[in-house]
Amino acid sequence: RQVDAPVEVNFGQKGTVFRGAGHYTAGARAKNATELAAQMRSIHKDHSGGLAYEALVADDGTIGFANPMTRKSAAVEKTNTGLVSICCPGTTGDRMTAKQKASVRWLMDNWHTKAVPAPHRLPLPARSIGWKGHKEYSSTECPGAMLEDYREFWR
Repeated sequence: RQVDAPVEVNFGQKGTVFRGAGHYTAGARAKNATELAAQMRSIHKDHSGGLAYEALVADDGTIGFANPMTRKSAAVEKTNTGLVSICCPGTTGDRMTAKQKASVRWLMDNWHTKAVPAPHRLPLPARSIGWKGHKEYSSTECPGAMLEDYREFWR
């Protein structure tokens, strides 16, 4: 299942995609599409009208598409040019659910295909770009214990 969130304000053009980052929200988990959509609206509001991620994944595997591929996000301070981000709502000690893992794996395999709405489609296979956890780009704990989960897909 997929949800979409409106994005009115942007931080400029993303540029050529060449890297990715894994995140958590440093907050509550999103159990389903309803909770994920609410979190997406909240994140949108908290980042001065710009969603911080391109894709978010709820505990039940629902994928929420946020920033379109042309728009620079607010995911990693001063490092957003050419960056795409996946976020699984949660905090420091949280791990991905089995359904989140299945959806992140699906994104890694299909994000560049017609299975994804055109504005949110990666221009190249997700596995062909360099991926890191947010904390590997800047001083933060994000994505906490989920970094180990993300690394399963970045090999």
